[in-house]
Amino acid sequence: MHLIRTFLAVIVIALSAAPASATVYQYFDEEGTLIVTDNLFGTKKSVPLTPSDNTYRDIKLSYRDDVSYDFYPVTGKDFPELISSTNLNGPLDPVDRKKYAGQTKWKTGWSYTFNSSYTIDDTYLYADVDILDIEFMSGISVLLPVLQERTSLSNHDLILWDHFVQKLLEHEHDHVKIVKDPVYKDEAAKKISAIKQLRLAYTPGDNLDTLIKGAVESETLRIGHDLIMKIKKQNEEYDRITDHGLQAEMSAAFFGN
Repeated sequence: MHLIRTFLAVIVIALSAAPASATVYQYFDEEGTLIVTDNLFGTKKSVPLTPSDNTYRDIKLSYRDDVSYDFYPVTGKDFPELISSTNLNGPLDPVDRKKYAGQTKWKTGWSYTFNSSYTIDDTYLYADVDILDIEFMSGISVLLPVLQERTSLSNHDLILWDHFVQKLLEHEHDHVKIVKDPVYKDEAAKKISAIKQLRLAYTPGDNLDTLIKGAVESETLRIGHDLIMKIKKQNEEYDRITDHGLQAEMSAAFFGN
């Protein structure tokens, strides 16, 4: 019996692997769906955009360097007509199927490397995993209205419009603030780093490195989906409390909580 145990131990040692490493990139949309990409950091860099001078008078909006901006046209002879134009031409909210004056779209994800080693016992592979160098990235864009023609508007209407756009941008930037809240990144990083051991069904002939990498990606994919759902829920709650920016005074109370 002692000889049999010794022999089995030798087999397990023979099926143990030296440490291997791999790099993983995962990028998620607002629904938590994985976006397939070979390189998370090869995506287009977000840069602020400004409408051309002949369609928009600079009202000194405070753009963020880590956000990209796009614009849709509105027209009107006075401020009420401009608001009607935003209601007609503004982006459609996918949650309540209504159009609003502005919209913040976002994607987020990470890259990480991991080292792994394994042993095989009967039909199972036991992998020891060490995940390192977790790096996060968010791609955020804000859609705003832009006047096609300002010369026909009175100064009073222009002041009202500029104030409206400024408050709208502040509301959308609050959504950006939610997406970039470091509490989500810290929580995800802790959960990813906590992945240490995996027990996987094994069939002779399996590519073991591929098997382990797929299992690690599956675990972090679940973490990513949960992360996106939390961020999405906070954004929806913010819109509910502030009535999509119509009650801007509620913003401070939301972030205070």
